[in-house]
Amino acid sequence: MNIAFVATEFNEAPEHWGGIASYLENITSILAERGHRVVVVTPAKCDQRRILPGGVELVRVDIPQQPWWLRKVRKLLGRRSRRPIAHLYQSWKLSRALVRIDARRRLDLVQFANFRSVGFFRGPRRPSVVRLSSLAHFLRQASSLSWNGTLSNRVVEPEAKAAGR
Repeated sequence: MNIAFVATEFNEAPEHWGGIASYLENITSILAERGHRVVVVTPAKCDQRRILPGGVELVRVDIPQQPWWLRKVRKLLGRRSRRPIAHLYQSWKLSRALVRIDARRRLDLVQFANFRSVGFFRGPRRPSVVRLSSLAHFLRQASSLSWNGTLSNRVVEPEAKAAGR
């Protein structure tokens, strides 16, 4: 299969050693070892494409910090719009890169990280998955009920009780 992963970070640089980067390093190397063609698409300060040891293709997409039109939009919408607009711009740039990758080799599956809305603009119409990560903190914050750290007692158990199981 031709599989693409889109995320805000990849474990190549020491400053990007977060949960998403660690997950990507593990899953991409495992899939490549099993014969899948894997590409990781991530933002950067310059365009770059190369093959990593193990056969994973890394595509870094130049995301300018402040394009002129982004500054204009921020002025119109106010300071609070800065991050959401920047995240949407990043998603759009990454989706354009996916379209170019898909033209080279038809993608079978695309996985987006949920962080910073990288999958808002999805690019080519291919089966896709949004991987939810780091939700425990937000769910604890939003919940007025006790929370033991698993989704099962927040989602699965109430549904089972309602169904009489």
